[in-house]
Amino acid sequence: MPAGVREGLKLSVPTPIGDGTDGIDGLVPAASSGGVGGVEPAAMGRRSKMQGNHSDKPAGAGTGRVSVTAAVTLALASGLAPGAAAASGWAERTTVRGFLSAQYAVTDKNPLFQGGRHEQGVNHEGSLRGTRAGLNVTSRVSDRLTVASQLFNSIEEDNYVAHLDWAFARWQATDAVAVRAGKLKFPVGLVNEYVRVGVSYPWVEPPLVIYSRSSDGPQATREGYTGADLLWSGEAGDWSLEADLFLGQVDLSTMVVRRLRGLTARANWNDQLLLQASAYKGVMRPDDPTSGMAAMMEGKSHSAALVGAKVDWAGVLAYAEWADVSMDVTMMGRRTMDSRSWYATLGYWVTERLLPHATYQYWRQGDGDGHNIASVGLTYGLSANARVKLELSRIHTSGKGLFYDATAPDTRVAPGADVNMAAVSFDVVF
Repeated sequence: MPAGVREGLKLSVPTPIGDGTDGIDGLVPAASSGGVGGVEPAAMGRRSKMQGNHSDKPAGAGTGRVSVTAAVTLALASGLAPGAAAASGWAERTTVRGFLSAQYAVTDKNPLFQGGRHEQGVNHEGSLRGTRAGLNVTSRVSDRLTVASQLFNSIEEDNYVAHLDWAFARWQATDAVAVRAGKLKFPVGLVNEYVRVGVSYPWVEPPLVIYSRSSDGPQATREGYTGADLLWSGEAGDWSLEADLFLGQVDLSTMVVRRLRGLTARANWNDQLLLQASAYKGVMRPDDPTSGMAAMMEGKSHSAALVGAKVDWAGVLAYAEWADVSMDVTMMGRRTMDSRSWYATLGYWVTERLLPHATYQYWRQGDGDGHNIASVGLTYGLSANARVKLELSRIHTSGKGLFYDATAPDTRVAPGADVNMAAVSFDVVF
């Protein structure tokens, strides 16, 4: 098939870890090379071939109003160079990018999937869960210093109330070493640093067995963390190598995971094979450590190890990831919150714009709860920056999984039988 057109549409290797942005070419801030290329900040400043013509994640897009983010960035820049010249210089050094996803899903059963009544869970009545938008502002303060921030809103988060999704500064110490500090995307999982940017991957939603944000789910990765990281990048022949050593804390709705430390390593061969491995550990500190499950979790460790691979070669697009999660909590002699999960996706570009694909997901907790999910889907590229997607899934549940009672908020319930789900999305970056 004509490579020139397909390469403009295909979902390819994301910008390297450590950049802080998610992006499609032209949307992710490439802090080390001076370019711009994505829509979520996780990868900002990453170097090497991963930021070449095949960048498939919008890096650096964020949450909320441009005026708020721009004001923050402008204030930072103006403090270093006051006056009209500063404003003019800021405009030249600053990039504003964004993304939008509109989703709809429906099942053939009454229990709500992936969230209760107030979390836009999906059942036979249908749901717009996953509909979201973000705006990202990235500004180069100097040759070595870049600041970036993102505003984000979604239907699940207080009905589109915008909030600061991430904000950080990046210092390029040498050609190979950089340091970032602030609120950062969690660098664990092949697509986690640009997981909000739907145009950057083939699924309507990334596989929940790795990327679910539910506290009842696998908890293999997190949305973001507050802290700092040390980034390294280099090359060995046709391989681009990267490492991200990160430290900080994860703030959740009912607890904080403190003393977080972790390492992610990535290797990319000619933009055709991407390998990634991550490990991290932290200590759980519930907001109310005196009652129920919170008392059992207080001071206990939460750790995980993940490995993943992506192939983008000769029209074939494939993903596979595996995660082992350990939470040092024992109930009735069993570590019920530990889990193992994996998924595999295989697709093929049958035309310059059309990608059919199939995915199988597996997740089990220590108490036997979990899901087996089989899906088939189609992704159609309207342009280099816009895609429409359709997916059909069959969800087999062991125990209750991520199904919730439609009448009692936050109450999990067994669906009673396999559940069929259809989902469609429109994704764009701009």
